[in-house]
Parts: sequence; C-alpha cells; structure tokens
Amino acid sequence: MQDKSSPRREQGGRAETAPEPIRVEGIVTGGLGFYVDAGRRVHVPGGLPGDRVRVGAARKTEAGFFADILETVDFGIDRREPPCAHADICGGCQWQVLPYVDQLRLKREMVKSAFEDRGVRTFVPEVLPSPAELRYRDRVDYSFGRGADGSAVVGLHRADEGVFQVQDCLLQSEEANEARRGLARALGETRLRPYDDTRRTGVLRGLVVREGEDACGATLVVSSDKHLPLAALGEAAVAVGLTVHVNRRRSRHAPPRIEHVVTGTGWIETVRSGLSLRISPGTFTQVNTGQADRLSEVALDLAGIRSGERVVDLYCGVGILSMLSASAGATVLGVEISKAAVNDARVNIESNRIDGCRICQDDAEGEAWPAQIEDADVFLINPPRAGIEPGVVERVCAFEPQRIVYVSCNPLTLARDVQRFRRAGYEMTDIRPVDMFPQTVHVEVVVRLERL
Repeated sequence: MQDKSSPRREQGGRAETAPEPIRVEGIVTGGLGFYVDAGRRVHVPGGLPGDRVRVGAARKTEAGFFADILETVDFGIDRREPPCAHADICGGCQWQVLPYVDQLRLKREMVKSAFEDRGVRTFVPEVLPSPAELRYRDRVDYSFGRGADGSAVVGLHRADEGVFQVQDCLLQSEEANEARRGLARALGETRLRPYDDTRRTGVLRGLVVREGEDACGATLVVSSDKHLPLAALGEAAVAVGLTVHVNRRRSRHAPPRIEHVVTGTGWIETVRSGLSLRISPGTFTQVNTGQADRLSEVALDLAGIRSGERVVDLYCGVGILSMLSASAGATVLGVEISKAAVNDARVNIESNRIDGCRICQDDAEGEAWPAQIEDADVFLINPPRAGIEPGVVERVCAFEPQRIVYVSCNPLTLARDVQRFRRAGYEMTDIRPVDMFPQTVHVEVVVRLERL
C-alpha cells in the first residue's frame, strides 16, 4: 500500500511548494512515531519508523511537540488491508494495517524507548506473541450512541469522535457478538436514549459483554431503571447472563448504586491456570484468554517463589497470582480495593481449596494490609495503567523483600516506577514483554527487581 502524491499544494488559489519529506526515526509508548528536529523530539501521529512523510509545522503541547502528516511519500513498513470492516473508523485497533510480526517488533521498540528515556539501558527480548491475533478478547466494553433516526445504537468509539454501530468486532468471538446484537435489538425497540455525560440526561451508558467457560455474561449500565423493560431484556438474554447496574456517577465504571440480576447468576465462571474462577461484573481480569495463562507463567517464573516464602500480592484482583503462589508453598496475602473482586477472590480460594492464602480489602497505600504482616520475601505488583504512587514504593521497600515482580500494561509508568525502586536500593534483573493486545499499540511488560 503506497501513497505518493504531488509535492505541490493549493492554498488560497495559488500553488505552494510542499515541505520537504522527513523520515520517522523511532516510536514511543502509545504507538507514536517521532523524528528529531533541532534537538527536540517531534511526535507524528500515524507515522511509523522508516516512513517518509511531509508534515505540518510542529506545535507545542503539554505532552511535547507534535506535527500532523500532510502526505505520505513512502511507507517504511508495508501496510496490509485490515481484516475488519470497521478499521477505517474505529478507534480501537490502530495496527490492523500491519503484519503481526511488525506489530511485535514495534512493541519491543516502544518498551526499549520507555526505559532509555528514563536513562535505563537494558536488553529487551522479543515480545511473547499471542496465540491468537483475532477473536482473543473475552471482554469488550461497548458504548451507546445515536443512530441516524435518533434511536440508540450499540457500538464502539470512532477514531475521531462519537460512537458507530458495530456489526462484528473481530476481537471478540462470534458468540459474544451475537449476544451483543440480541441485546441491541431489544434495546432498539425501546425509547431509551443514550446517556449524555455533559447534560447528564438519557439512560443507556454502556454494555459490557464478557465470556465465561460455557456462556456469555452481559452487564448493562444505566443511569436509571425507572423505564427499563427488564422482562423484555430477560427474554433477549435467555442464553446470556444479564446484570443491570444503575449508576449516575461521573464514571460509568464506578460501583453501581443498584444491581439487578435479570438472568443467570450475576457472574461468569471460567478457568485460568487450572483454577476455577468466579468473576463478577466490574472486576478486572486479563482479557486475552489464550495469553493470560502464559502471562501468569512469566510472572511466577520471574518471582521464583519457593516453599515457605512470604508473598504479598498487591492489586490482586480475583486472586489468580495469589492462589498460584500459595500452591507453590508460599504464605500469601492478597491486597485489593474492589469489594466485588475481594468477594470473588475469597470464593475462588475456598472453591479451589487453597491453603495459606488470604485477602485483605485495602488500597495499596492503605494501613490495613501492612498491619497484617511482619515480613515479606516477595511482592507481586499488578497496578492499573497509571502505575503506583511513590508512597506505595516506600511501603513495599520498608519490608525489604528480596524480589519484586511488577506486571504493567504501560511501559511509561513502569519505567518511572522502576527508577523509583532503583533509588530505593533495587535493581531490575529481568524484563519480559508479553503481547496481550494484538492489533493495538498496547503491550504488557513484566519485570523483576532484586534488592542489592
């Protein structure tokens, strides 16, 4: 796929010589290409290393310098026809136009760049590829928008703005897509309108479709259940476990004020790393079903947990790494702030008959969990994209663990936090990138830090 256009542009009725092409030199987290001009890094959205492009004037923002592509002269990396019919408008899968081998190579470069920008030079091995490039997500969060006739449509966010009606999301299975379409048809027969975050009007806020071992589960998030046709929705979701969350907070992902279990049990059941799991709506688990077990294997391999060791698992979610660590003979304290996740983790520990593992509902910066332990040999840390606060670093290091294993979905915040641990007397001794998100610019990274 090549795009070579005239080097002259029309402006104000007269021909104007276009700027000379520049070559995109590198890539940073978020999939942003960049070139260097007069010692400053200028980011080029949509540009990839090796591309020759003409760009507009660089503009300064809080995030750095940016320049928009006016014309692509040559592609440094061959593009392909994307497999998804929505690729031109969807804001989700930015790299469908790239062969998978190139996606992996660029993700490795992003990880290297994140650490080098922090002054940490380290060898980054090749990214562990996902066993599936498509149909790998067991959870997708859909949004509501307005159709041409003003009715509500269920879809995904556009690359520019707004929501488009999705027919088949190639990241989810055909069964999950059909579950969404069935609920969308039932909702389309109502007069309910999408929720407007600015005006705080409307009802429909979001639809989460999640796959379990034998069935799908869906969570409909609404601002009010006053006119919600629960019976009709239940008929549409006869083969799907449907839960309704009533939430008028600013974030639709906040814990619900009211929960209705319309069909099913209110949770899904699945198996990860040989563990039977209950997963409730709103709780976090890795979305790449086929790759999740391999990510856990990488984390535990780097942790090197031995029988009799004491392990603290921060941001433990539904308890997967906590239970696997306890199964290796460790005494484990899992720490999690989400009440739903804590409840799931405790049920999972009991149903899998795991000894030596308990869960504390607390924030990583809280006071409750440190009071429950005297020493720790290993810390497992798996925070949100924002990483961890400086106070968490101090709290972890106060226990002087021998090893820290940090699982991150954001190389930038990971590199920042690694620097914080280095200043506290730890050195990064291993790093493993893992691709949990094919077709996107995102990459998971696992590192091990050891006390000097």
